Amino acid sequence: MSQQKTKVSAVCACIEAELQNYETLMEGECATDLHRMVMDQAEQAVINYALRRSEGNQSQAACMLGISRGTLRKKIRLYESL
Repeated sequence: MSQQKTKVSAVCACIEAELQNYETLMEGECATDLHRMVMDQAEQAVINYALRRSEGNQSQAACMLGISRGTLRKKIRLYESL
């Protein structure tokens, strides 16, 4: 297995473990809109990570994320309002 696949598998395993924790916290209740919740939280975590790694430099963070600086700024505003 390539190193990139191993890293992706590690991320996937972490997400699955956290979903199991979430299921336990739900105490048998059926989760709704799970995909949207996970995707929003994952995106917010990745943005925060990129901003920390770039010491707050939005241009560098956007480059790391593979998005434009304008898109990054839009996403930052979105998550600040939640």
